[in-house]
Amino acid sequence: MTSNHWKQNAFWDALKMVGEAQPKNLVTRAQPEAEERGESLTADDLTEVLRSAEGGNPFLTALGLHVHRWDAASSDASWTEGTPASSEARRSLICAKLGLSAEGATELLHRRPIYHDGTVVITAPWNRWYTPERASEHAFYWPRYRDYLLSIKEWPEESVTSLDLASTEVLERLTDPTRPEAYQSKGLVVGYVQSGKTANITGVVAKAIDAGYRLVIVMTGTIEMLRAQTQRRVDMELVGKQNILGDYSAEEALEAKVDYQDDDDWLAGNFLDLGEVATEVTRLTTHKKDYQKQFKTLKIERFDKSRHLFDAKNLFPTAARLVVTKKNSTVLKKLVNDIRANKNAFAEIPVLIIDDESDLASVNTVDPEVVRAAKKEGKEVQERRAINERIAEMLDLMPRAQYVGYTATPFANVFADPSDPQGIFPRDFVIGLQRPFGYMGVEDFHDFDLDPDEHKTLANSNEKAFVRDLHASEDDVVTQERELAQAIDMFVLTGAVKLYRSHVNPALKYRHHTMLVHHSVRKAEHSDMAATIKRLWTEAQFSSPVGKGRLRQLYESDVVPVSEVRLEAGVPAPPPFDELGPFISKTISFVTEHHLNPVIVVNSDKDIQQQALDFDRHKIWRILVGGAKLSRGFTVEGLTVTYFRRATRMSDSLTQMGRWFGFRPGYRDLVRLYIARQAKFGRKDVDLYEAFESVALDETAFRQQLVKYAEWDGDKPRVVPKEIPPLVSQHLPWLLPTARNKMFNARIIEQSEQPFTPSGYSNHVDELKENVDLWRPTLAAAQGHVTLPGKGQDQFEAFIGTAGAKQVVEAIDRTRYLYLFKDRTVFPKVNFYKRLIEDGLLEDFLLVVPQPETQLVDISGVGKRSIIHRDRRHGRGGKFGEMTEPKNRPIVERFISHEVDGTALEDLTRPSRGALLLYIAKEQHPDYESTPKPKLSENDPEYGLVVAFSVYVPEEALSKNPDVIRFEVIDKDRKDAPIIDAPADA
Repeated sequence: MTSNHWKQNAFWDALKMVGEAQPKNLVTRAQPEAEERGESLTADDLTEVLRSAEGGNPFLTALGLHVHRWDAASSDASWTEGTPASSEARRSLICAKLGLSAEGATELLHRRPIYHDGTVVITAPWNRWYTPERASEHAFYWPRYRDYLLSIKEWPEESVTSLDLASTEVLERLTDPTRPEAYQSKGLVVGYVQSGKTANITGVVAKAIDAGYRLVIVMTGTIEMLRAQTQRRVDMELVGKQNILGDYSAEEALEAKVDYQDDDDWLAGNFLDLGEVATEVTRLTTHKKDYQKQFKTLKIERFDKSRHLFDAKNLFPTAARLVVTKKNSTVLKKLVNDIRANKNAFAEIPVLIIDDESDLASVNTVDPEVVRAAKKEGKEVQERRAINERIAEMLDLMPRAQYVGYTATPFANVFADPSDPQGIFPRDFVIGLQRPFGYMGVEDFHDFDLDPDEHKTLANSNEKAFVRDLHASEDDVVTQERELAQAIDMFVLTGAVKLYRSHVNPALKYRHHTMLVHHSVRKAEHSDMAATIKRLWTEAQFSSPVGKGRLRQLYESDVVPVSEVRLEAGVPAPPPFDELGPFISKTISFVTEHHLNPVIVVNSDKDIQQQALDFDRHKIWRILVGGAKLSRGFTVEGLTVTYFRRATRMSDSLTQMGRWFGFRPGYRDLVRLYIARQAKFGRKDVDLYEAFESVALDETAFRQQLVKYAEWDGDKPRVVPKEIPPLVSQHLPWLLPTARNKMFNARIIEQSEQPFTPSGYSNHVDELKENVDLWRPTLAAAQGHVTLPGKGQDQFEAFIGTAGAKQVVEAIDRTRYLYLFKDRTVFPKVNFYKRLIEDGLLEDFLLVVPQPETQLVDISGVGKRSIIHRDRRHGRGGKFGEMTEPKNRPIVERFISHEVDGTALEDLTRPSRGALLLYIAKEQHPDYESTPKPKLSENDPEYGLVVAFSVYVPEEALSKNPDVIRFEVIDKDRKDAPIIDAPADA
């Protein structure tokens, strides 16, 4: 053993003695071992150990994990001495406590830079029970899972640290499982599509079992394929071989057909080996079977009958139960029935319910207003959808159950009813996970950071590098097939490059290579598409001179240029095409090795004879055709080429279809997205690339809201989740955040609309008079008489002036409208204008009051003004049609874009000045509301006058605030309260 080696081991043993609670001096703690050797250790020795440590060194890895956790620790911990998290002061304190010299601190900083935790947390105050001491007291599953990620899966330290911190953020906000008083915490964890949420779930489960939770229920999506995938992952990385085998020997397990006995990873030793099990985990579901009725297995007995089940003396000797189940009403009913049969025990058992893809099936889609109305009339009514009802039953039967939803598309969850006591609204916490290292998300396929005026290149433009447009219309089958054929060629070429890279560098392994074709949700169309792909594959003639020439052209014009500027460090560049031939042949062989069929159809059609899609058991080099089964939670391994043509109305559904998001180690430069720019959606064509751009903007806006609401004042949060739910944005008018039946508790709180021309003015003469009085000062401010250019060669007379933005917006806000028109239509625009005013983007308005040659009316305090005639439209609930005149609009539109040179408005333009078209209207065929009886006399000259307006905001303000809709959640029990009080016991 070298001198440096024993010193490293001595410091490593000292680090193990320190534990995770706080940094302590390693030099003094390593001294006894040195003295036994007749030597001594100094800070210089520790510096030298750090300096000589190579990548993957176990001591450096362990130290890095500790230091990064201490970097990010809350300043509330006494040992931090008030130093801010992730600061130079904090790192200096850590190094001093570890006994590092200045040189050692510099070396550590070089090897392990200061860690900044990007997890965002909105939380209600909570009891900080999950201290480092408590976490380490019964630590067993978490440290083994962490080490598995480091050694078997070869995760980088930074990723493991991120997982450690984020999973602690979740667990510490659950209730202490040994707490005497029952309390149900409900929270939401927001990740990214295909970004490793399952790892966070597994980390939380590991820490929860260590902390004392004794029943863990993980609900996956709605399909068995995803449930089995999740079960296997948790079994392999957390449950471990010993818990899977139980008391079976290897031979007995094989004979009993215990899970995974013929699994390649099991045979290769890649399942976690726990050694001697401290706390047993009893699986109530297996890889092959979802939950079956098993009352006796679920039952939990007291070790000490004189104590409660939640007492530590009873909890920690008890085996934990694990259920991984899909969200199927029949299956969940079996689980609920068994819980009900054990309800006395489960009144005292700490339970963790994890709801993966929690916006799918879990949210109640019964309109609460319909329920309230039916109950008021004494009618029976269904109050919950089936899955939501099962979750509510579990929460009711298990008062110590904690509910944590996971999703990448959280809009349906934050729109859940906050007042529902058995609901899943995240009243206690919302946690936003940071974007993982190495992840390819929506931002990696769009150019959000690129200056619009900058020339796009393969190096600076994600769109140019990775996205290929599909221009064929829905009825242009010939062009569609040509575009699909090119995508198939790209699939063959990228597979060949992968094989070449493995040949050059055997450390690069590409077990799977897939292409996804997603164009429809209909099974019949899947079969047709599969047949088309088979035909195109045959017609491609990859080995013929024509086929090789076509592949060469695509390779040299697309694959090679992109890889030249987008290649990851350490990954071999694509070779000249002539060297790729053997690997192209091998790719074709892999793809067609199952009955010469390059396609796997992924849907519920059991009549299709084909290879099963099982990434765990088989090497998959195929083209996948599917819809719903491939768009929710399920990970498509090795996905490199995507052909995407399917439109949907919901942003969250569209996001979940983005299977091309995820981790692409060693082939990031090869990823290609073929996406429709003219997809059919109802009767209109929509640009799906633009739609995903909108999704990204919506997602970014939501995460910004999370950051905004995560702020604290001293030791108290400024808001808790139930007070102000995060706002949700909608950047495309046709792309809703989620399904309408998940938005019963949502209201639009802000919306830009250019121009905004209300049509729902009150139809009661007294309220119309109130409107005239309200607008009188603004009308009086327009006294300048001018002639303005109209549409074409027309001109028109008008009074003009200016008025402050606050005055105008207040008038818009206080105007009397038809019932609900203000809440639904005006209120969001007023909020938008108010924000522009606060941001200094809107200071005042140009007032334009057109004066057609019509009847004049003398308005008190204003003067004589022309009247236009308008009537309310039949069948529109009392609303008018268009209030403005076509010939008046062009000059106002030109004004806000500063194109009025040579007109009377030339000197009035300002960057922060909007415009307001104002009219005095009179109905020719009025049908005024008669209740209550009008107080205004019909002889009053202002009787029945309608002040109509059209609002234009400055172009500069609009450019910084595009046409975006923002939603928030309302409490149905307190409709008038914009802010909801937090629960007293939160």
